[in-house]
Amino acid sequence: MNVVSSISGVALAIALSAAPAYASAPIACSTRVDSFLNASRSDGKRVLGIGSAVTARGALGFTHFAMAQGYQIETTPLHTPAAAQSATFALGYNATSDVFTGDFTEVFTDRGNGDEDRTSLWVARGGSFWLRSVTWSGSWLQLQNVVCYAGPQNQLVVTGSIDNPGFGSDHWSFVLVRDAQ
Repeated sequence: MNVVSSISGVALAIALSAAPAYASAPIACSTRVDSFLNASRSDGKRVLGIGSAVTARGALGFTHFAMAQGYQIETTPLHTPAAAQSATFALGYNATSDVFTGDFTEVFTDRGNGDEDRTSLWVARGGSFWLRSVTWSGSWLQLQNVVCYAGPQNQLVVTGSIDNPGFGSDHWSFVLVRDAQ
């Protein structure tokens, strides 16, 4: 047996015996959302988030992503220090309703009829998520088929979809975390 085949055999044995890598298992959305709300009930801290979506519409669709409310791609191009400061949006804690709510700017780079929309997000006890287009005077739509995952450093990773008859299906992903400050 030559040295190359011995080394190859050992490498193959190590590779085959290594545990496969899997994605995180889903968690109950309600558990993490309720823990965020319970903590904010005590300290009033907000939740910070990032988000992106794809919309299946027409021949292919388009992509869009969330930035801080008020962000404008025309005045603050992406890949600039100023844009980086707007990459996160904030949801305030509403003690009266016991929810997190706030607006973010939805940025479209290829839609062709304006680049930004103002959108509201409502995160409620029990782990329900609602979106509303402020720009288009839309009604509140609940995120469907929601799956949540635990991210590092107590993050909540949320995926779900909304069907907009006549306007396509939006497939959202958010990462939310309580503000450390």
